[in-house]
Amino acid sequence: NREKRHTPRQVLFAEPLGLPLTDAEIFALRRPLVVLQAWVDRAAQMIGMPSDGEVSQHWSQDIDQRRNCGPIAGSSFSKRAPVILFAPCGSSEPRSIDLPLAVDIALALAAAGARAIIVNPRTLDFPIHRGIVNLTGRTSVTDLAGLCVLADCVVAPDTGLLHLAAHVGKPIVGIFTTWASRLRMSGYTGIALEPEGLLCAPCSDHVCAPHWCSGMIHADEVVAAVARCLSPKFFLAAPRISAASFERMIVYGNL
Repeated sequence: NREKRHTPRQVLFAEPLGLPLTDAEIFALRRPLVVLQAWVDRAAQMIGMPSDGEVSQHWSQDIDQRRNCGPIAGSSFSKRAPVILFAPCGSSEPRSIDLPLAVDIALALAAAGARAIIVNPRTLDFPIHRGIVNLTGRTSVTDLAGLCVLADCVVAPDTGLLHLAAHVGKPIVGIFTTWASRLRMSGYTGIALEPEGLLCAPCSDHVCAPHWCSGMIHADEVVAAVARCLSPKFFLAAPRISAASFERMIVYGNL
């Protein structure tokens, strides 16, 4: 019953019953989110992954050899590469990640052993890499819902994709610049990264010229935050970060 009231985190999964949802309904927190199986199937086809979550033959490879780290004795980690959904652009330019940093994050995720799925409303140029799937300019809101179901973690700035991922129960890594994460991620499960030591932050989208605070967050910190969200289910060969960078991670929910 679409008129019933549900808690913001309650999610209903349904077979394809032909229930159309508008963009506003997808992102509305006071309505249940219905993810149709047809959306998941289409998203799985886009990234070469069956919708049951298992890695396809196209992706199959020796995970220890790819990570160059040798087998892990007694490991209970999943033997497939984690799928990380990454959206570099926010709802406004000040909330977005600059393209050079976005490329660094995607390459760092791939180098750590993840599959980085890049999404964005308009097409962006990313390097051709076996660990990067560039879907920029190719996804609809229903595709994003399906991709969120398939993803193991979602990385994005302050944008609707974070809320969509939280609706389907995925851990999120939020990159926040102009707004405080406590205003956006309260009640979610994940990690927020914010620039530190700026008297002007958060500035509520009062644009600097140039806008540079997102550059204070580094790709290695993002990968470390993703690894922390995925542990202990998945292993990522995350780069070492300083103790200060680790302590700056703002943890929400039970991680």
